[in-house]
Amino acid sequence: MKTLLLLMTGILALIGLRLIVIKAENKFDHESSLFFQTSGRGSPSIVFLHGMLGSHNNWDKVTPEFSSEHKVVLMDLLGFGRSPKPPIEYTVDQHVEFIAKTIVKAEISEKFYIVGHSMGAILALDFAIKNPNKILGLVLISPPMKTSEKELLKSIEASSSKVIVEMTSNQNFGKLVCHLHELIPAISYPLIRFLEPELPATVAKAAGQHTWNSYHGSLKNVLMGQDFFKLIAAVKNSPILILAAADDKYTDLATISAVPDQSNIKVVRIDGGHNIFLKNADQINQEIKKFISR
Repeated sequence: MKTLLLLMTGILALIGLRLIVIKAENKFDHESSLFFQTSGRGSPSIVFLHGMLGSHNNWDKVTPEFSSEHKVVLMDLLGFGRSPKPPIEYTVDQHVEFIAKTIVKAEISEKFYIVGHSMGAILALDFAIKNPNKILGLVLISPPMKTSEKELLKSIEASSSKVIVEMTSNQNFGKLVCHLHELIPAISYPLIRFLEPELPATVAKAAGQHTWNSYHGSLKNVLMGQDFFKLIAAVKNSPILILAAADDKYTDLATISAVPDQSNIKVVRIDGGHNIFLKNADQINQEIKKFISR
């Protein structure tokens, strides 16, 4: 009994210490920026935004192709990767605010390009709508083209692991999983590798670097709370390149063909599912280069 009591006391003490560390890691104020890395010095600059449960490391196969001629900025979105994870709602405005602060801190003063994947593509549109005079162009890789929460949930159910599906549909389970990997980060990576062994190591590692607030809030406000087609129709002054796959669960031929017929929008189909920038990096790089040098 005494041994068990000592064990429980030790566990509670470790949890208390971990909670102190978590609070310190997520401390931020209105002057804070996102975690970011830069490489290269050329102009124009290119900003890369990852998707849901991602991080700046997701772009390892893409960005080396551009840093020789451009300044490249990789950032972890608010609540993900190594960026602050404050207990907030994770609204579109909050995401865009911190992207803007980070761009300033990265010392980008001239117009630049944004390359965004999935949720990052949606936030790229949001940023362009709010800051039309700062954008040279947008590259949207696998943007979720769903027009309702119901359609998005069906896509998640069809393409994600059972854990992610359950996290999305069952908030109590989602909170438990997120709180667990926050308290014991070491369990996240092996669990994700077991559930989704096809994921590259850097992607699997990033998938555990979030909180329940950042996951649920971003899913609700950025992905479920917006209509892709309304957003893209509102960006009229910036050229847009969409790189999408018909075999992506978040798009299909019908939704790809429904993209507005605007002179500033070009759609290129690339095979490879939702994470085409991982499976077809060479073609992605080629299309981005053509778009930037047009």
